Amino acid sequence: MAIGLKIINGDFSIVNKQLELVSDVAKTRRDFVKFLTTESEYAENTTTYNRYNPQYGTELGRQNLYKNLSIDAIVDLMNLKLEQAMKYYISLQESRTNLSLAEIITDMSYVVYKDLYESQMIRFQIDLRVASGEEVPTENFSQRVI
Repeated sequence: MAIGLKIINGDFSIVNKQLELVSDVAKTRRDFVKFLTTESEYAENTTTYNRYNPQYGTELGRQNLYKNLSIDAIVDLMNLKLEQAMKYYISLQESRTNLSLAEIITDMSYVVYKDLYESQMIRFQIDLRVASGEEVPTENFSQRVI
């Protein structure tokens, strides 16, 4: 079983002078949220460091993709980018051999929708289930597109 460090608001969590660890469903949630909130590298998003995996992450935050598109077209594009990202994440999982049943995602569903009250926001909800049968608690994600 893999374990990882617990991170809260970008900082490591320390309890009783020790770094706090996460495992199982909590680690699955942490890893998946990290994946979704990391921008993959592309021509306009290059960094000054060499990534181990430049394809890791998503293009959901890539603002120039949404330029001159209608809000409905943006929702469709985000659906496509989210589906591509989730398939890639699953392929990363399939390449690993040290995951527990609580870390292996077996079912993913999502919905992308426009915010009725804030026209510049697209929101999406993702539901995950792992091989142990547990649901992974996720949150609503949002992306400003205009």
